[in-house]
Amino acid sequence: MTDSLMPLWAGRYLKIKYLEGGLDRQGIDDWGMVRLVVSEQYNIALWAMPKSSGEHRRNTLLEHFPAVVDGIRTGDIVYLHRHKLFGLVVAPNRILTALPKQGGRIYWYDNTSEKTVIRVRR
Repeated sequence: MTDSLMPLWAGRYLKIKYLEGGLDRQGIDDWGMVRLVVSEQYNIALWAMPKSSGEHRRNTLLEHFPAVVDGIRTGDIVYLHRHKLFGLVVAPNRILTALPKQGGRIYWYDNTSEKTVIRVRR
């Protein structure tokens, strides 16, 4: 990994293959990636949500955790509206996610992107 801003542990997730609806190291989708990393890195159990629209998953999360309006920090979950994509913030403007046909990836996003930020840890 060449990005000096990235935590070393993030590299362990980059080779996991993409699997629609996947939730573990055998294969993951974007929500599966968030769920796996939050569990392993922060010891917070997020539930498996059936494959549904990203907006539905986002709304389900917002029923249990607050949306963030005061700035984004490492460990926050980001839902990018335009891409309908979940990721976990691992460095400034970078999320760890899983993309179809690519698997685990670091995805750079623009700070002006329309997004919902959800904080699951204090």
